Amino acid sequence: MAHNIFLDGSLFRDEDPSVSSNTFVSDLQAGLVVQVLQTQIAFTYVERAEEFEEQTDPQRFGAVSISRKF
Repeated sequence: MAHNIFLDGSLFRDEDPSVSSNTFVSDLQAGLVVQVLQTQIAFTYVERAEEFEEQTDPQRFGAVSISRKF
């Protein structure tokens, strides 16, 4: 990641960041979609590697969406 304002601070101010950010961050994303007639249910799971050195675990989150065709 080139610059994360939340970890690295502002580009316009001369401040020291409070954490040591990693240059490269990887994402793994997987999903599943089930469609029954006009209704579709989707689930997505994302796992992101540590964004800063002091982070102990990767970020894990998911999303569920329901849609219907008219």
